[in-house]
Amino acid sequence: MSKIYEQIRKDIIVSMKEKNGETNILRNLDAAIQLKKLDNKVTEITDAIVIDAIVKGIKQREESIISFKQGNRQDLVDKEEREIEIYKRYQPEQLTEDKVILIIEDVIKAVGATSKKDMGNVMKVVTGQTKGLFDGKRVSELVKERL
Repeated sequence: MSKIYEQIRKDIIVSMKEKNGETNILRNLDAAIQLKKLDNKVTEITDAIVIDAIVKGIKQREESIISFKQGNRQDLVDKEEREIEIYKRYQPEQLTEDKVILIIEDVIKAVGATSKKDMGNVMKVVTGQTKGLFDGKRVSELVKERL
C-alpha cells in the first residue's frame, strides 16, 4: 500500500480527534483515491494512483477558483484555496522547470526527435517521468519550444 495513502488515512483519524476542520477535505481525497483505484481496476492503492487523484483534485479546485473569482465569491475561493493547500501536503516535491527542461532534452536525444512530428513520442516518455511532479500543460509547451 502507498505510504502517501497511509499518511492520509492517519491524518483523517487525527483530524477527527482534533476537530480541526480538515476531516471532510481528507475524506473527499480518500474517496477520490478509492474511485481512481476502481477506475484503474487494481486491487492495491499505489503512489501513482494517489498522486493522480491529488493532481486531479488540485486541477479541479484551480478551475473552480477561476469561476468563483468571476462570480465575486471570495468565500468559495478561500475554501478552494484551503483545500489545495491540504492536497499539496501529500504531493511529492515538484520538479523545477530547469530539471524538466533537462529531462526533455535528454528524451529528445534518446528518441532521435527532430521535428514537431516527433512530439507524441517525446511527450509519452517525458510525461512518464514528470507526471504528478510538474504541470502537464507546461511540459507540452516546453517540448514544443525545443522541437
